[in-house]
Order: sequence, then structure tokens, then C-alpha cells
Amino acid sequence: PPSIDLRMMASNLTQGRPYGFPLTEDSGDLYFRMEDLAPFFPSEVMTYLKKCAVPHAVFTNYLRMPHGDLPILVATRLSLSVPLLFKSIGLWAIPDGASQGIASTVSVTPAVPPGAYRCWFSDGGICANFPIQLFDEALPRWPTFGVTLEDYPKPGQNPEDIWITDATENHPELDYSTSASNKPAQPSIKTLLGFLYGIVDTARKWNDNASVRLPGVRERVVHIYLNPSDSGSGLNLRLNGDRMMELAGKGHKAGLALVKKFLRPAVESQVSPGHDVAWDEHRWVRFTTLVHSVRSKLDLFSTSARGSRHATGLKQAISDASASPREAPYHEGFGLTASQAEALVTAQAALAMLEQSFAQDRVPQPQPLRPRPELRTRAPW
Repeated sequence: PPSIDLRMMASNLTQGRPYGFPLTEDSGDLYFRMEDLAPFFPSEVMTYLKKCAVPHAVFTNYLRMPHGDLPILVATRLSLSVPLLFKSIGLWAIPDGASQGIASTVSVTPAVPPGAYRCWFSDGGICANFPIQLFDEALPRWPTFGVTLEDYPKPGQNPEDIWITDATENHPELDYSTSASNKPAQPSIKTLLGFLYGIVDTARKWNDNASVRLPGVRERVVHIYLNPSDSGSGLNLRLNGDRMMELAGKGHKAGLALVKKFLRPAVESQVSPGHDVAWDEHRWVRFTTLVHSVRSKLDLFSTSARGSRHATGLKQAISDASASPREAPYHEGFGLTASQAEALVTAQAALAMLEQSFAQDRVPQPQPLRPRPELRTRAPW
């Protein structure tokens, strides 16, 4: 994988889901027309887009949005389409079978492909305002840090404006102080407007807020408290120069907090010379939480793989799919070759052996950090 990866989030309001730019093969293709994007970008960018974008096979005035060659400016504009402040940009989704209904005798193709529809994009923060997981691996080779803005100071008896939660500080959001007099001590909803705002804010941020709680994530995220009553919220169009410099100073302090945490000198008796203590601790947390997650996910895998009177076992399903590749009963024509079937059988056996190994491992492990993460399968962004 690349050592530097830039990903921009945008919200597809038409489809009701987030998109990551540049697009990938799993994202699905989107198309644009030159006249649709021309009002938003300089002529140099439009010339480049026309050069690197591939026209649709039939509807040639629709160009496929580039993947790896997408200009950063285009991805940034799609991601920063803040509602009511910036005009939304519309791209096109064209079904795979859009050209099948056009008779070969028709000399002029329709202006709009059959079944095509406009996808209106808005600010990426509507769906994912803190997608730090986009850059994560099971066991990281280098750190990925996050900076997030908060409406409340650090929980606890000594509220702070800038802080990093330690990996061992379980359920840190529950430890709110009631003794702070000069700052809000804990979240509260006191009005109907606040309740309605809480509904919208929860729907928008629940995924981000849940991920930041996890060990393996929370110790690499620096929080910056901005008092909403002091014109310090995340979106403010009336900041003067002094206030901007003050916020920049907080950002500088946040960076120093990360440097202080992750560049602590190593003690040779504890770790290898030249290794950073906090980085090794973070990798250790990621490893132990991964082991727990895989262990939980594989529970009862072999029992389910054997099948039942209501489901065919995996070995039989693989055999059926490879016996007649063109008429595979489970795959609608996408059958398996002998080598593909063998690879799946090997993968199933490896998973079963790993499950058995976990079941036989009776050695007690240290108390897991809370909350314990879960492995889930979901569509990519």
C-alpha cells in the first residue's frame, strides 16, 4: 500500500451514503458532463479532467470520474460543499444496462441515458466527520493521528482545553466532573431546541463518536476544546485575525501534545534502543484488541460451516460450485475453477484451525481494555 494516501469524504444525498474520493472499483463509477463542472473549477482543471476521464461507451458526453488521477481540488470541493454556504455539485450515476434498451437502428442517442440520475453531493461531515479508520491496518506500520474539536472540556476533576485520552482510561466519557465552575462540567440538554439539535448531531456523529472511544484509537487522537459561547465552535464565518491566531495556537499545542506523547525517550531495559515507548504501546494495544476481535468473530464458525437441514455445508457448496462452473447453483453462472475451489477449501480449513486454537487456549490474558472492539463487515466508502 502507498505510504501517503489522501482521502476526501463527501455525502451523496441522492443515494444517502458517504463516498470517498478518489473513487475505487468498489465505490462504483460516477460520471460528469463538462458543462456541469465548468462553473466550479478553473479551465486548467477542466482541461485536465477531459484529458484523463474516460467517456461512457455509448453516451460519450458523460465522462467517468477519474480514480487515481482525480485532481485534489475537485475532491476538496466535493468534500467541502457545506449546506447553504456552497452550491452542491451533481454527478451522474448510470446503470450498467443503460445502453441495452437503445435500438441499433437509432442514429441519435438520448441526451440522458435511460435510468441515469443525478447524485447531489454535500459536505462529507454529514456522514463521516472523523473517518480516521480509512487509514488503519490491522497492525499499523506507522501512526495515524487525529485532531478533533470538542464542545466540552476534558472529563474529570481538572478540565483541560487540549488532551489525549490514554488507552488504559476505560470509558473516559463517563468521568465528568461536577466541580468545574468556569466551564461546562458535563453535556446537558435543557431546551427543546437543544433536544432537536441533539437528534441531528447524534445521527451525524454517532459513528465517529463511537470509534474515538476505542482503545487503539483514543490514545492517538488529540481533543481541542472550543467554547461555543466564545465564538469557538467548529463552523464560524466571523472570526477575526486575533481569534484565528488563537485557534492556530491551540492547533500548535495539539501538535506538541502528540509529539510529547509519541516521542518519549526509550529506556533500554524496557524496549529496544531507538524504539519509541508510546508507539510500541499503541501497537501492542492494536494487536491485543485484534486478537480479541478475531476470537469473538470466529466463535461457532465450524459449527455453522458444517451446515444443517436448512443450509448446505460449505464444503458441499464449494464442491457444487466447482462441479459445473457454468451452472453453479449458488453463483448464477459464476462457478469455481478447480484451483479456486481448492483455495476456498484451504481458507475454510485455516479459519477452522484458528477457531480451534482459540478454543484450546486456556491461558488467561490480561483484562481487556474497554470498550472491546468488534469486527464487522460493511460496504467500503
